[in-house]
Amino acid sequence: FLDSERAPGGSSGGEGALIAGRCSPAGIGADIGGSIRIPSNFSGVYGFKPSSCRTSFKGHQCCTHRYPYDSETGIVPVTGPLGRSVDDLIILQKLQISEFVFEQDAKIPPLAFDEKIVEEYANKTKLRIGYLISDGTFQPCAGS
Repeated sequence: FLDSERAPGGSSGGEGALIAGRCSPAGIGADIGGSIRIPSNFSGVYGFKPSSCRTSFKGHQCCTHRYPYDSETGIVPVTGPLGRSVDDLIILQKLQISEFVFEQDAKIPPLAFDEKIVEEYANKTKLRIGYLISDGTFQPCAGS
């Protein structure tokens, strides 16, 4: 349904909206400051921002108009999966860090997807989530 009062948010918002609307089974977004995570939240789908330089950005245009791992890029963008389930994210992440990608992009470290981590967390009934109230430099403030 169309709701003109809402927006999917973020630069990957179109991808999130298409997945939520079942127009696309899954997709890849780009993230610097929330462009995968915000649309995922707003659209009710799943998203994951991998660590910087973990996935290839080859073929994408960056804000500096250079390959994003060059020294001139202040904030390094990263590509990551969006999908309807955690299983979708796992499938896409496996594709993003595969031997094929390592052969195509020498700037990506050839670290294979670790199935043991998925199995370890799949069997847990409770996850421990840590958060930081203050880092001693910046004090958090309430949202408006």
